Parts: sequence; C-alpha cells; structure tokens
Amino acid sequence: MTLPTIRTLLLSSVASMFLLLILDVWIKKEEMFESFAAQFVNAERTEQIAADRQAVRQTAERRVEVPANGIETVSLAVERGNIAVRRSDGASIMLQATVTAAGADAETAGRRLDQVQVAERVENGVLTFRSTHEDMASGREAVTIDYALSVPDGVAVRVELDRGNVDVSGVRSDVETKTGRGVADIVGVTGDVTATVSEGELYVAGIEGSVTLSNRNGTATVEDVTGDVALDAYASSTYVSRIDGAVEGTVAQGAAQVRDVSGPLALTGRVANLRLGGLRGDADISAEYGKLRLYMTEPEGYALQATVDGGVIRTRLPIAIKSDSERPHLSRMNGVVGDGTWKITIDAAATDVILHANDEGERQ
Repeated sequence: MTLPTIRTLLLSSVASMFLLLILDVWIKKEEMFESFAAQFVNAERTEQIAADRQAVRQTAERRVEVPANGIETVSLAVERGNIAVRRSDGASIMLQATVTAAGADAETAGRRLDQVQVAERVENGVLTFRSTHEDMASGREAVTIDYALSVPDGVAVRVELDRGNVDVSGVRSDVETKTGRGVADIVGVTGDVTATVSEGELYVAGIEGSVTLSNRNGTATVEDVTGDVALDAYASSTYVSRIDGAVEGTVAQGAAQVRDVSGPLALTGRVANLRLGGLRGDADISAEYGKLRLYMTEPEGYALQATVDGGVIRTRLPIAIKSDSERPHLSRMNGVVGDGTWKITIDAAATDVILHANDEGERQ
C-alpha cells in the first residue's frame, strides 16, 4: 500500500470519527431538550390532575355560641385559614366557621364538608375552639375554613394561625396572637396586646394599653399606643412610632426604626441598623456591629453622652469628638443640644454612629 493511499485512509477515518462525534452530540442534545420539555408537560399534567380533583366546591357554615359566664379567655388555634375577631354586643361568645370543601365530584366534596366539626371545651376559665375533619390525609388541602369570632368585653382573646390572615378590631380586652405566613392586623384594641410574628406581616395600631412584640423574620409596624412597648426582633424589619409610654427591647440581625416616643427608651442593637428620632424622654442605647442613626429634633434638647469603640461618630453638631490616647479606637462625645432636657446615653462597639440635628434625612 502506497503512502498516498495510507494517508487517504487515515483522513477518511478521522473524518468518519468526527462525523460520528457530531451525530452523538446532536442526539444527546435532542434528548436533553426533550427531557427538559417533558418536565413542563408533566408539571402541567400534575396541575391539571390537581385541578380536576377539586373541580367541585361546596360551602356551609358551622356556628357555636357559648355564654361568657366564668370564661376569662377564648382560644382559637388553627393551621390554615383566615380569622376575624370582633367585639360582641351581647354576653355570649360566638364562633362562626365558613367551611369550603372541594372534590372531583359533588359526592366527594359533600362528604368532606359533612366531616368538618367545630367543638368547644371549657377548662380552668379557658374556652377553646377546635375544628376537625376525619379525612385529614386525603382531603386536608381540599378543605378551607374561615373563622369569625365575637367576644364580649373583658374576655381575653388568644389566636394562633400558621398560614393565613388575622384581623382583630375593636376588641375591649387583652389580645394575644401568634401568626406565621400571612398578614395580621390588630387595630383599635382596648387592652394589652401580645403579638408574635414569624415570616409574616404584622400591623398593630390604635392600642389603649401596652404592646409586647416578638418579630422573627417578619415585618412589623406598631404605632399609636398609649402604653409601653416591649420589642424582641430577630432578622426582621420593625417600625415603631407615636408611643405615649416607654419603649424597650432588643433588635438582632435586622433593622428597626423608632420615632415619636414620649417615654424613656432602652434599646439594644446587635448586628442591626437602628434609626431613632423624635425622642421625648431619656434614652439608653447600646449597639454592636451595626449602624445607629439618631435624629435629635425636639426643641427641649438633649444632654448627650456617646462612647464608641471600634467605630466612628459622624455629626454636624458643635460638640467635640475626643479620642483616647491609650485606646485609639475609642471615641467620646459629651455635650448639650438645646436645653439638654433629655439624657441620651450611647454605648457602641464596632458601630458607626451618625447624629443629626434635624430629621430631614429621616423623612427622605
């Protein structure tokens, strides 16, 4: 076999192998796209099957009325749904549950609807409402229940909901709520409010009493409170304003804005962004590994004592910032703004402290 012939054969073999490689890549590419498209087809089929299983819906109401004699607290704890709480005109406690059941046909929906029962139990002055239905395994997601609770004056309310919305309005008694993913509004309550929110939205306003707030990975607003506010916030956003009483608490790994407080303030921030303003009382503020902005706006003025270790103090106030010769990372700022009516103490570590003489920046 001559050299040209061998060369021709080698070139032909290489070309054949290259063509086979291209063909293999193309086939695998087609299989990849078919597999990718099949995921969407399967998802659409799954959604269609789920919709067919809940094609028929039926609704009914369950109502329970209990005399309030001897009852100090009413409790309602559910996993899913919506809860509304109102003031009762009479002397009884009433729970109305609107039940909606879904199924592939009327028989299945009707069976699930009939299985839902609302029961009550009274023990040690606590009235507890509970809803149950037998078909929990196969029909749990196909049954939704919305609750309307009416309570007379003086009967405390305790509500717990994991997924859904809570609406409490006009109640004249103490209120305690624990809510998760959803929106909770607590408005116009005459009494003390204790609210815990986890990964949800909370709005508390118009409270004639005190507020105790626990905020975990949520967003909470508390405003227009005649009493004190206690705050415990973690990895969350919290807004507090127009408080007639004292404000105290801790903010960790999140952000908080507190303004228009008529009583004393005691706040601790840990890896937090704090914005404070409109303080009309003494304030004791500690912060570490974060940022603190303070807007000193009141005409009565402030007596300021700030110590920052490992951070900086920024301000336009005509007060000298002094450093420590033995501790170069330590800064102090002591002075009086206006008449010095309110005493402001700041103790910060690894935190930038920004002090403003007006609130123009805060309102931007």
